[in-house]
Amino acid sequence: MDQWDNFQILGPGRVGATPVLTVARKLHNATTYRYEGLLLIDLNLEQIAHISKNASLNDINVWIADSDGQMIYHPDESRIGKPLPEATLARLGSEGSGYYRNESAGSGKGEIVIHGYSPLTGWHVAADIPLETMTGPLIRMRNIALAVGSAMLFVALAIVGGYSLTITRALTFLQKLMAKVENGDFHIRPKKIVERSDEIGSVFRSFFRMTGELDRLVREVHSSKLKEQELIIKQKESSLQAMQSHINPHFLYNSLEIINSHAIVENNWAISKMTTALAHMFRYNAGNAKHTVTLADEIAHIRSYFDIQCARFRQLNVEIAVGEEWLPRVSAVRLTLQPVVENAFVHGYRNRKPSYIGIIGEPGADAFTLRIVDKGAGMPSDTMNRYNRLFASGDGTDDIAGDKPEGQTAQTGPLTDAAGSASGGGGASGGGGHGGIGLVNVHRRIRLNFGEPFGLRIAESSPGSGTTIEIVLPLQTDNPDMKAGESDVPRHDR
Repeated sequence: MDQWDNFQILGPGRVGATPVLTVARKLHNATTYRYEGLLLIDLNLEQIAHISKNASLNDINVWIADSDGQMIYHPDESRIGKPLPEATLARLGSEGSGYYRNESAGSGKGEIVIHGYSPLTGWHVAADIPLETMTGPLIRMRNIALAVGSAMLFVALAIVGGYSLTITRALTFLQKLMAKVENGDFHIRPKKIVERSDEIGSVFRSFFRMTGELDRLVREVHSSKLKEQELIIKQKESSLQAMQSHINPHFLYNSLEIINSHAIVENNWAISKMTTALAHMFRYNAGNAKHTVTLADEIAHIRSYFDIQCARFRQLNVEIAVGEEWLPRVSAVRLTLQPVVENAFVHGYRNRKPSYIGIIGEPGADAFTLRIVDKGAGMPSDTMNRYNRLFASGDGTDDIAGDKPEGQTAQTGPLTDAAGSASGGGGASGGGGHGGIGLVNVHRRIRLNFGEPFGLRIAESSPGSGTTIEIVLPLQTDNPDMKAGESDVPRHDR
């Protein structure tokens, strides 16, 4: 029983069916201060229950016990008026507030007991809070966080996996394309993947540019190989035609030697000179057309040719200014000069007597330039430019007849392959003449043996003033295959 200064709490009881809490107060005389009576007040516990219920939230139970451990109020009415367990009373203590964890709850679940002490009444007011009530929101928040995190992780994995899949598919496709390129298939058409703006699209665009360039280079190499084979075939044909024109050369040599002997016996030196020159030309022309000679050999051969032409044309003026000291160091292809010079006779001086032929040489850093000059009919500038483009376009293997100016045929044009026969006869290669080695064949053979920039070019020409044709040949300081002044040209005593 709790005792205050002016009243006492007698404890819970019942008035009929209503649970009450009885409070007693002594009454004293105001004059004498003597005890004269006792005032008993029954407090309805339902009001306390109502107040406690208003303080309770959800599963929180608020209960009240006095200092003796007797239950004054509890949501479970069966426990009102009963004493608290000793363990609970010990944890509540005599005074003060605090909390403790109760593991022996009737529900089998843990709970937190928060209690406080009122010094005015000596009561203990406590609240039982289930752990689920306290941790439930935290658990729900944890579960929500885990769910959101799992969803975000799934979305991230889906995004990364999808992007990785696109990269993997693109790289697999690129691997297949590279396998085609390895097998020599460069005809690859760009796909929609090149429209991508990321690094993969950039890689594919670079790949397709590379394959396109490789395809172009392969076609160029293939075309070059075909053109080279065509050059070789044409060279063999030219050589065969040249060989076919050498009918029994030894018989001709012996016949010319007999004629020369009779001329010497008769003191006819003009016939002896022409016979010796003609024999030298036959002997030179009978050599292998593939062999490289020196310019000295070519000049010696063309001098024999000029000996015969000067005998034919008394008014012909021949000028040879080539610098004799340079000639052994200049490489040339056999029968380089005769077709060019003969072209001047056949076409430059057509329908007129030849008056002048000049051969002027000029050394350069690594090339020697020969200019063959005539004062014949010449040609228009557009024709000269057209043929210069033909020579500069490559090896001069294009169809010349297809590029003739109007009114000019393959047999009569100034650049037609003039016959290179020993007799100096006219006609064009491929025409009805002797089929010798002409200008285009000369240019082709020089390019085939020495490459660019060597070959032929028309330096200048105009109608009525003549033509100048340049022949560019390699100038060598050392020739490992041929000593200076030596060649494979057979010599004979003149």
